Amino acid sequence: MGLFSRNWAGEAMAKAANALAGFRYSTKEMTEEEKLAQEEAKEKSLKEKEAAKRERKDLRAKRKINSDAGLLGEEDTQDRKWFEEGGVVETTDEELIEAAHKVYTDEATMFGRDRKIANDWAYQLSDESFIEGMVSSDAGEQEYIQLVEMLAQFIEMSKKYFRENYGTPEDPIEKGTFMSAYKRYKSGKNVYEPKGVKDAMPWQAYEQSLMGLESSDVSFRIESGVPTISRKGVIMPLAEDQRNPQPFMPQLAQIQQPESNIG
Repeated sequence: MGLFSRNWAGEAMAKAANALAGFRYSTKEMTEEEKLAQEEAKEKSLKEKEAAKRERKDLRAKRKINSDAGLLGEEDTQDRKWFEEGGVVETTDEELIEAAHKVYTDEATMFGRDRKIANDWAYQLSDESFIEGMVSSDAGEQEYIQLVEMLAQFIEMSKKYFRENYGTPEDPIEKGTFMSAYKRYKSGKNVYEPKGVKDAMPWQAYEQSLMGLESSDVSFRIESGVPTISRKGVIMPLAEDQRNPQPFMPQLAQIQQPESNIG
């Protein structure tokens, strides 16, 4: 039975391609030129990120020197409040949304970890030797179609998880999304104070949660027909992978009132 000798294979891969929505996959592997271009793009992006990181570090060091010498300007004084003193800078809602837009990526549809799994999954489904092994029997054909449908379901669930938890710059500042947490952090205010509570989760915890969801230190492989992931030497079925359904939900705690000094 030759590769794609039946319509089911082509139809199944078309469904997978549509589900990936934005990812570039086909039944053919990338050419060497395409692989080289992809690697060069990744390397360029990494260099740009490192350069931006060094620039921010140098800027903060410069401002600290200026601060010690009493040479801070108005803009530097505000930034120093943010980064070193934890002070509050009055910011309008419009400015918060504009700042959030700088963090938000419109092209993003799922977290990096899920995207890595979807990438590996689609790549294996597109591998010619894998497909040839599946089409050798009627049962293999049905199993292949089921794996494609599972990939489509995984992508849709991952997109929904991203939308519900990462959020958008228009999210209310009190909402339990990363974008809302970012806006609260930038405002420097306790938006829950009227209710007598505060968010006990520090900003660094939100950052760590996002880094975990964006981490690509996971690999995916279909083993004996079972979607399987591997991370740090631990191998498990994808179905057993547990994650926080609301990783950016604030942890509200009562505001401690100062004790009375009346004897």
